[in-house]
Amino acid sequence: MSTAETPELADRLGWFGRIDRAIFRIETVVVVSALMVMSVVVFTDVVYQLMVTIEQDLVARPGQGWTLVAVLLAFVGAMAWAATPQLESLAKRAGATVGVLAGVIVLTSMLTWWDSSSVYRLLLVVLSIPVVLTLHKNVHRRYVIIYGVCAAISFYAFGNLPTGYSWSQSYSLLLLLWVGFLGASMAARQRRHLKIDLARKLLSPEKVPAFNALSYLAAAVFSGMVFYLSYIYMFGPDSTYLTPIWDAAAWLPESTRQELMTGFPLPDDASFYRRAMQVVFSPSEPGEVPDYLKVLAIPVSFFLITVRFLGHSIVFARMAARHESFDESVEAH
Repeated sequence: MSTAETPELADRLGWFGRIDRAIFRIETVVVVSALMVMSVVVFTDVVYQLMVTIEQDLVARPGQGWTLVAVLLAFVGAMAWAATPQLESLAKRAGATVGVLAGVIVLTSMLTWWDSSSVYRLLLVVLSIPVVLTLHKNVHRRYVIIYGVCAAISFYAFGNLPTGYSWSQSYSLLLLLWVGFLGASMAARQRRHLKIDLARKLLSPEKVPAFNALSYLAAAVFSGMVFYLSYIYMFGPDSTYLTPIWDAAAWLPESTRQELMTGFPLPDDASFYRRAMQVVFSPSEPGEVPDYLKVLAIPVSFFLITVRFLGHSIVFARMAARHESFDESVEAH
């Protein structure tokens, strides 16, 4: 059967394929949002450091400081002018340029006047407006809902940011880690992962489904082993992430809080829920990224990769059983 008739292998898996597609949409929004946050956080930190330098120069060396301000404003103005060729008259372009300069002055001044939580909440609201309008215009209403949920979570999380911007690098590296592993999961779903195509090219289209079924099954077994090892590393009896908790979240039920703070060490037969609670609410330094978040990307992504490889294996096994052909030269996600 031609792959043009089956643009996505998930279409052959019924309800599982529909769930997989929904998870893929969530992954897409999370990855795009994380990349946006990374860009904004790193850029904001750079601008903040520049503003601190300018303020110091204005006090110690006023001439040099004002010269730097003039150069930067001239550069931003030139960029704004070059980016608005579609405006009909010179007056409109000049007005847009002045507006951009005024906005830049206000935003950069806020970095030193306001705390980082307020700055990022404002930036989140400002940047979310064009994103939501674009998604809605392109009739991606499901993505609007997912993005709205992510934005709401981010808005709440920004309220707990430490002062200053020194934390930006560690948070950006955390997001980069999640983007990398979720990207691998998305690549597995779309069959864009690294693979050796020599055998597939040597086989006839009639034999490719059977070969693919076996190869994806082997890949699923390997990914499943990595998932299991990462699970044991995080939640196993000897996990270093299972630590005593001395100050559980106040919004938890009192019985849960007391259990978390007194029920340690955990018995070997403790439930996954109990272990997960112990990991999630483990103590961490204020403003620091919780250690478990740095490792959680591995079991989550490899679980998704394993399930998707199994799904591909099942699809190709069914094709082989029905003696269908499959041409690897035509992409089929």
